[in-house]
Amino acid sequence: MPAELSVTKTADTNDGACTLDDCSLREAILAANGRPGPDQIHVPAGVYELTLIGDDDLGAVGDLDITDDVTIRGDGGWSTGDTRTVLDGIGEDRILEIHAGATVEIRDLQVRNGYAYSSGGILNSGDLTLIDVEVVQNRAALGGGIGNGGVLHLRHTFVLGNESDDAGGGIYNYFDSQAWIEGDTLVGFNRAAVYGGGVYTLSGGTVYVVGSRIAGNSAVTGAGLFVGDGA
Repeated sequence: MPAELSVTKTADTNDGACTLDDCSLREAILAANGRPGPDQIHVPAGVYELTLIGDDDLGAVGDLDITDDVTIRGDGGWSTGDTRTVLDGIGEDRILEIHAGATVEIRDLQVRNGYAYSSGGILNSGDLTLIDVEVVQNRAALGGGIGNGGVLHLRHTFVLGNESDDAGGGIYNYFDSQAWIEGDTLVGFNRAAVYGGGVYTLSGGTVYVVGSRIAGNSAVTGAGLFVGDGA
């Protein structure tokens, strides 16, 4: 049976332990990474700002690196005020990176204010499903909201108001990746300076849109969806 970890504080700390009464989101993810098999993490309502600025692929600082199977569940991303779970990059770093080989489900929370050269909010190289998630107001040169280099499923999810300085304001779909936009998802009101305001896909990438909308996006070329060579 999957182990469940509960986040107990909004502060972004990493003191090497995730206990019943002292566990940050970063510490919970690191604990889940260190255990074989799937885990579950509950993130209560609150604003979780990533303040441990830095650059590594282990998750000790910078974005939250997920290397093993996990389900992360918030208390809501659609509502307002104190009832939402919000992961906030404070405009300093990407928020989440899912590594190759990891199967991850994230639900009922908001991802906002991420910033990186590539994939401002979320970078996926594994198998990622977002359910009832808002990805909003993130920025990057490529993939303002989400950069996908694996398999991505968006279900009843909003990708809104993200920006790219080049391509893929909402979603940038890399290489031989698959993105499924389904279940009444909206990719809307994102902006790219050049290509693919809503979605940009290139180099054999595949995008499926089922019962969902790509609307209100802007770019010089391909406001809603831009398909590059080989896609």
